[in-house]
Amino acid sequence: MTAIKIHKLFTELRDTLELTVYAGHEGLMRSLTSKYINRPSMALMGWYKVFACERVQVLGKTEITYLNDLPKEKLYETLEKLFTYEDDKGRRIPCIIISRGLEPPAIFAKLADEYKVPILISRLQTTELMSRLSRWLELFFAPTITVHGTMVDVLGVGILFTGKSGVGKSECALDLIERGHRLIADDIVVIKRIGTNVLMAYPTDVQGHYIEIRGLGLIDIEKLFGIRAIRLQKRVEINIHLVFWNELDECERLGITERYTSFLNVEIPKIIIPVSPGKNLTSITEVIATNFKIKTFGENLAKSFIDRIEETLRRRRKTSSYLMEDYE
Repeated sequence: MTAIKIHKLFTELRDTLELTVYAGHEGLMRSLTSKYINRPSMALMGWYKVFACERVQVLGKTEITYLNDLPKEKLYETLEKLFTYEDDKGRRIPCIIISRGLEPPAIFAKLADEYKVPILISRLQTTELMSRLSRWLELFFAPTITVHGTMVDVLGVGILFTGKSGVGKSECALDLIERGHRLIADDIVVIKRIGTNVLMAYPTDVQGHYIEIRGLGLIDIEKLFGIRAIRLQKRVEINIHLVFWNELDECERLGITERYTSFLNVEIPKIIIPVSPGKNLTSITEVIATNFKIKTFGENLAKSFIDRIEETLRRRRKTSSYLMEDYE
């Protein structure tokens, strides 16, 4: 199970969410295992039937105003139950974030320190806080795999090259970069599923934007070609699988049959390209990207060509039938 310590979350998001630690410093090593956020309004009123205690708890102006209006004894009882609540799976509150820079009741800090519940305060408005935090958690907890391949942005289309070692993935990417396209990752591509059907590719922290060229070694694309030759992330939209010509049983000629491959249960188009000496993979890749964009707008060029042939044959049959009966 993926988890993150609250201390790491605070460190990563301190500037983005404008965070400070208000109380409960000893609880910063608690773990967060959920990408979702909860506002515990009903729990503060005593209803814990479906309380999602495993989530980050966000208190806004409504909750803080409600707590400030409670009598001291009721306030103590409410907060103590919140801080000590444990569900049937043994999960407890990982942390509480208070928005708008609001000052909670004084007893908040005492109980947070006593029960080791970290309390963070953000200066952001509640909706903005939840929006930024939700996006970050969605990405952090997204299902992730690593793929042996090369990821390039070609004309705004994210293309993942796969194939055996030595088939020419990196060399093709280098040629594309020289023509103004951008590198995301080489050799090891990190792929995350965002939402239900979006695949995003990233480089690894270690390798970054280096490319390995056999016979030459590692080269730094950013240093050689500048910052405009790289991207930090890109949606994976097409998989181009390179194979040696003599290992390919059959090759698509018309482009009518569409192949698909799946990563993290998300299907994307797969195009198998045979590799042979002198073949211009760079130009072919640019055509694939352009054709994909045309298909995105609803036009299938291969199908249009077949329809054109069928229409020509139909008209020819009609014309032949007419001329056979014309005895002028």
